[in-house]
Amino acid sequence: MIEIQKEFKCAKEKFIEIDKSARKSGRRLKKADKQDGEKGEGEKKLEKSGRVIGSKRIRRSSKKVSKVVEKHIERVEKAAKEFQERRPVLFKKKSSSEPEANQSPENPVDALPDAWRDAVLTPDCLVAIDKFVNFYTQLGVQGLRNEFAQNKAFVPAAFTYNAFTANAERNRYKDVVCSDATRISLTLQVPPETDYIHANRVKLDGADKEFITCQAPIETTINDHWRLVHQEEVSVCAALCQFNESGKAKCTQYWPMKADEFVNHGKMSVNTKKIVQENCLDVYTVEVLPEGCSNSTILKLIHMTTWPDRGVPKDVRTMLNLLRLIYFNAQGSIMIHCSAGIGRTGSVIAVDCIIERLLKGKETKLLDVFQDLRSQRASSVQTESQYVFVVQVVLEFIQIRTGDKYAAKVKKFNEEFVKANLA
Repeated sequence: MIEIQKEFKCAKEKFIEIDKSARKSGRRLKKADKQDGEKGEGEKKLEKSGRVIGSKRIRRSSKKVSKVVEKHIERVEKAAKEFQERRPVLFKKKSSSEPEANQSPENPVDALPDAWRDAVLTPDCLVAIDKFVNFYTQLGVQGLRNEFAQNKAFVPAAFTYNAFTANAERNRYKDVVCSDATRISLTLQVPPETDYIHANRVKLDGADKEFITCQAPIETTINDHWRLVHQEEVSVCAALCQFNESGKAKCTQYWPMKADEFVNHGKMSVNTKKIVQENCLDVYTVEVLPEGCSNSTILKLIHMTTWPDRGVPKDVRTMLNLLRLIYFNAQGSIMIHCSAGIGRTGSVIAVDCIIERLLKGKETKLLDVFQDLRSQRASSVQTESQYVFVVQVVLEFIQIRTGDKYAAKVKKFNEEFVKANLA
C-alpha cells in the first residue's frame, strides 16, 4: 500500500510539473501568433524566419511534453487500478457480527482464533510446548494407538446414567449413555414437557470455556433441542455431521435450510435468517422464539459436513478453522454435537483444552484430558484415529505459532499418521 501511495505522489508531482510546462509552451505559442497579427508587414518579414524556427521548436517541445504527460497518465491509471484491486485486502475489516463469507485463510496463522494467534508465548508456555512436542513425537503414532487401546474402556468411578435409562425413547443410541452427574435438565415448558435431553455440560480442568455437548436430535426431540438452545442462551452451535452418512440416518434436519424460512417445532418457532459459507462450513444465522415469549435467541449454527463418522477430517487445519469460527461467534453458551455427540464432538473439546493449557504454560498430557472429558461426557473421543488426530491438530497449532522450530518433528509425526492409514 505504501509503495502504491508513493507511486501516486510521484506521478502526481511529475504530472503537475509537466502540465505547467505544457501550459507555458502553449502560452508562448499563442503570444507568438498574436504578435504575428499585431506587427506590420515589413516587421513580420524581418522576423518571419526566426519566428518560424522558434515556433517549430516550441511545437516540437510541446509534442514531446504531451507524450511524457500521456506516459505518466498511463502510469497513474495503472497504479490506480492496482490500488483498487488490492484495496479489499489492504483495508479489509472484520465484521463485528459475521465472518467474511467464502474467505479461506491464506496465511496459516489466520486459521487460528484471535486469542490463540495473539497470545504471548511466555517462557512457561514455551517450556510446556517443548515438552509436549518432544513427548508425543517420541511416543509416535503407534504409541498413541497403544495408549488409546489401553484406556478406551475408561469409565469414572461412581458413574451413573439413570435418567438415560428412564428415557430410552429419547436417546438416539442405546449404547451411548448420558451421565447423571453433568446432565443438563430442561426447565423451559416443564411441565408439561419432559426435563430430559441427552446433553451434558463439559468444563475441563485448565480450559476457560464450558461446552454444551449433546446428541443430534431425533424426530421426537427436535422441540427439546430448541428448548435447550433458548434456555441456555446458546450463541453458537457446531453441528459436525451430515443428516445421512453411509446410508444411515445420523441427524434429523432440525433447522430450515433456506434463508427466510421458518418452521414450528412444538411451541418453538425457528427461523433461518441468513446463510454464508466459510471454506467447507455453512454458517446459518438462526432465530429461536418460544410460544408466548417476546425475547428470542439468535445463534450461529455452523454446519460441517466433511468430517466422517468415527474418522477424522482430511485437512488438519479444518479443525483449527472450525474453532476459529466457534470462538469468533461465541457471545454466549457454546453447543457442539455430532451424531452421538461423543467422537467428533469430544475431539474438538480435547484440542481446545490442550491448546488453552499450553498457552497458560501448563504441562499437558492427552490421557489426562481424555479421562477428564470422559468423566463429564461418556465415551468422548470415540476412536484411535480421533485420539491421534487430537495430537496432530495441536502439533499443527504449535508449528504455526513457533515457525520452523519443530518442523522436522511434526513432519515425521504426520508421515507416521499417513502411513498408519488412520484418516
